Amino acid sequence: MAAFAARIGTPGTDAPADPGGASLAYLLRGDIALPAGAEVYALYPGTLDAGTLRLLSASDLVTSLAG
Repeated sequence: MAAFAARIGTPGTDAPADPGGASLAYLLRGDIALPAGAEVYALYPGTLDAGTLRLLSASDLVTSLAG
């Protein structure tokens, strides 16, 4: 398990990302700024703004991965 966690990182140790040009994001926590119009799935949406982003539900995520 430790080797797997080391490969994927952890929320406490991951380096900050620059999502400036992202049009699609899969997040654990919705605690970063994304460009208006981006599609985003966040397990914990936090402060993500549904007025400027397209928030994906779990079923949207599963459907997109199945297709």
